[in-house]
Amino acid sequence: MSQCLNPDCLHSNPKGCQFCQKCGSKLRLVERYYAKSILGQGGLGRTFIAVDDFKPSKTSLCD
Repeated sequence: MSQCLNPDCLHSNPKGCQFCQKCGSKLRLVERYYAKSILGQGGLGRTFIAVDDFKPSKTSLCD
């Protein structure tokens, strides 16, 4: 799952989506990172659990 980063949306999208299905915002930061879920939030922002698609140790889904 990919969490939308738009503060007005925050919709959870199925894995593999490039854009949010609800608002159309891009789901990746710098074409590399995507947010899996919100870890915490406060008055000044949110912290997300993220995945780095270019991390060398990332396992392939096609194996």
